[in-house]
Amino acid sequence: MSHTTARNHAVVIGASIAGLLAARVLSEHYARVTIVERDVIGEDDLHRRGVPQGRQPHALLSRGMRILEDLHPGLGDDLRREGALTGDMTGASRLSAGGEYLAAYESGLPLLYASRVLIERCLRRRTLALPNVTLLGGVAVRAFTTTPDRTEVTGLTYEREDGARADLPADLVLDASGRGSRTPAWLEALGYARAQESRIDVNVAYTSRIYRRHPEHLGGTLLLGTVPQQPMERRVAICTALEGDRWHFALAGWFGEHAPADEEGFLEFARGVGNDDIPAFLETLEPLTDFTVHRYPASVRRHYERARLPLRLLVLGDAMCSFNPTYGQGMTVAALEAEALRAVLRRTRDAASLQRAYFRAAAKALDLAWSLVSGGDGSYPEVDLRQPLAARITGRYFSLVQRALKHDGRVLSEFMQVVHMVRSPLTLFEPSFVIRVLRAVRREKPATRARPSIGAGQASATD
Repeated sequence: MSHTTARNHAVVIGASIAGLLAARVLSEHYARVTIVERDVIGEDDLHRRGVPQGRQPHALLSRGMRILEDLHPGLGDDLRREGALTGDMTGASRLSAGGEYLAAYESGLPLLYASRVLIERCLRRRTLALPNVTLLGGVAVRAFTTTPDRTEVTGLTYEREDGARADLPADLVLDASGRGSRTPAWLEALGYARAQESRIDVNVAYTSRIYRRHPEHLGGTLLLGTVPQQPMERRVAICTALEGDRWHFALAGWFGEHAPADEEGFLEFARGVGNDDIPAFLETLEPLTDFTVHRYPASVRRHYERARLPLRLLVLGDAMCSFNPTYGQGMTVAALEAEALRAVLRRTRDAASLQRAYFRAAAKALDLAWSLVSGGDGSYPEVDLRQPLAARITGRYFSLVQRALKHDGRVLSEFMQVVHMVRSPLTLFEPSFVIRVLRAVRREKPATRARPSIGAGQASATD
């Protein structure tokens, strides 16, 4: 049976990055779009209760920035006017792995260096400037409303801060409320089974702090950090430039390797990340804030593409799949899902076809990011992730790729293009790439600890 969807009113749950992107896409196809948000959001809000990870470092990968620019032309200029910096992913970074710096190479992949607060503020300003998009803040969604037979969502019920409840009718409801999404529970209440979940328990914790940044720091480099060689290493450090002449310095670890939130403990943890430059640089910095801690128990993927759902309901962002944040993929994956939604909305108005096509396209967009997380975190013995033989062989090959990143700039560049989701993962299995990996590993010398002077550049790239 055809269920042609009216396109008068769409409702988005959540005003975070994912919700704002969803609202922008829906604004092209619906007469009105309402974003429903628990927080009361002001223009000068520094951090929101609904974004507990907002005080930790964020990365907007190249593919994500391209999609944001496509949806909001000039958004990059907005960010830079407010102090965001851009630099080549590898050329403006100093990353080490296994005690050695990665090869220097201009990857051609621009990386945005900005706080989560700034990115969200600029995106929210652009989205709410659209004439058919409004924000209903300070309300909590309590349930979906449906047709009497519960086969179609007709809107939602929300509750104001004073306890008063009201219904908000809609032709489409999209959940972008994040990791704490209540959609699984609400579906159960309607008689639907929860979507199947994939889960990777990693017990990751971040401890971070903001420091003052001076132009001469690191010779103008915008990022200093480590790439953990999994499963041997369980700690990672990242120090990234922010707007306002600041550094965001974070230390993270898996399975109980968590940095203390005090001066001595933080520095001591930094001494164990495998790069002596990290603690040496940390000791020179002037702190501007106290420490903040964010804990992340598991990566969780809800397979809505396999679930039976009421029509006129979609899910996007962390509400569908949330990743170990050390991989820096969350905002870019949300952008990919928004791009998939845009394509599906352009070709169908049938409710069943739209829902089915969107979740399939979103699942495809998720596959690369999920494979990187499952391949990396799944290598730890604490993770009970039953992988087929092909996946285990691929994991061993990726360990060779990791080693080659330190010696061959072109291997590093092409690998980063896959990480930034601008090239297919199949790139890593092309004969020319495999040959370069094997050559780089064959001429590998015994590792020396990464300890050039703080102002020094990286090692030279190979041809």
